[in-house]
Amino acid sequence: MKNSISLLAIYVVIALFVSCSNDNDCNCSEDIYGKWEVEEFMSVESVLYAKKDGFNPIVEFKEDGILKLNLDKNSCGSDFELNGKTGINIIGAICTRMCCDSDFSNKFALLLPQIETYEIEGDKMKLNIPGWGWIVLERISD
Repeated sequence: MKNSISLLAIYVVIALFVSCSNDNDCNCSEDIYGKWEVEEFMSVESVLYAKKDGFNPIVEFKEDGILKLNLDKNSCGSDFELNGKTGINIIGAICTRMCCDSDFSNKFALLLPQIETYEIEGDKMKLNIPGWGWIVLERISD
């Protein structure tokens, strides 16, 4: 019994060392960090979710893996993880429900967990959703 407890403790310690990795090991692009304005959707559904004038959803990717999202009226929070050079995994956002976000903003919040990769060129970012299309964002601050 004593040997099996010692063996279990050793396995737990080894598992902790193996599972903990340095974020710098992922070869991730740090260009994603900062605030971005959601500009448009590019998919077959795009016409159903037109962006209204004066409503500019803002998403912020923070270096600690926290994602902040300001919709038209509500705010959301989530976690994200970068995988390799362009991979991203976003947990579904949890949002306040004050009132009246546009269909565009609501759709963006719903699409977050489906995003698998991103591409950055200058101040533009494209969030890719396989089988659906992509979302275009523009950097507004670092």
